[in-house]
Amino acid sequence: MKNKLTNISSISSAIRSFNLPSVVSSDESKKINEYDGFRIEIANTIPQLMDAANLAYRGYLKKGFVSKSELPFVFKEWDVSGISVCLVAYDDEHNCVGTMTIVPDFENLPVDVTFSDELNDLRSKGHNLCEFTRFIIDENFRNQKCLLTALMEWSPLVVEFYFHGTDIIVEVNPRHKGFYTKKLLFKTETGIKNCPLVNDAPAVLLRLSVNNFKEQRSNLPDDATCKRLVYSAFISKDKSKLDNMIKYVLKHANKIQPQLSLLNYLAPTFKSKVS
Repeated sequence: MKNKLTNISSISSAIRSFNLPSVVSSDESKKINEYDGFRIEIANTIPQLMDAANLAYRGYLKKGFVSKSELPFVFKEWDVSGISVCLVAYDDEHNCVGTMTIVPDFENLPVDVTFSDELNDLRSKGHNLCEFTRFIIDENFRNQKCLLTALMEWSPLVVEFYFHGTDIIVEVNPRHKGFYTKKLLFKTETGIKNCPLVNDAPAVLLRLSVNNFKEQRSNLPDDATCKRLVYSAFISKDKSKLDNMIKYVLKHANKIQPQLSLLNYLAPTFKSKVS
């Protein structure tokens, strides 16, 4: 693990600098998960999971969401029990520069602690939910916008083709709401509530249907307004690239196993760690 201690502020820096989406590399010599200066991987080993958890710890520590600890990691049971899928981004020097975790609604979601009533209403209507959580980007990474776009392209593919979910749920700080609703077309599900998992920070619940994601990916009009959406930079608009991305997701997500040694080691800390 070669992480350097840098300024990390969740995804605030990337969102603030986001205007037009960065066009991802179309270099045919690259593998499907490789971009300009970084690559996206599915964490199915302990070192990958620890890289992501350490990046999250440093980002949350800077924001005051966790206290300084001898164990510089942010873990929950679903991180190591084989339930969730963690995307992790590495730069060309193998430093962890970004991560996002996708959690399926097998035994409730992390966001249930704040929005259980709203989620139960969606469940009662037949929605198969998945949550995007622990979205962190190193604010010193030079290609933040492209990394943000890539993570936002890969993560719904995990929901659609691996978990077969119908809806994506995300809990965000209200100041980030505009990015998700204007650039990604998420819908607002609730007003502001305080999230106990992050020191009662304000949060709103947003939702994006997988069908809407598919429609934007496949049939986005080529006009000035739509070019400002994150979807306009997706490489998966190309059917052959989409097929290769799906193959990558299924191949590597299917290798995820419960990390029993890590699970047993961290079990006493789960009740006190932030999601």
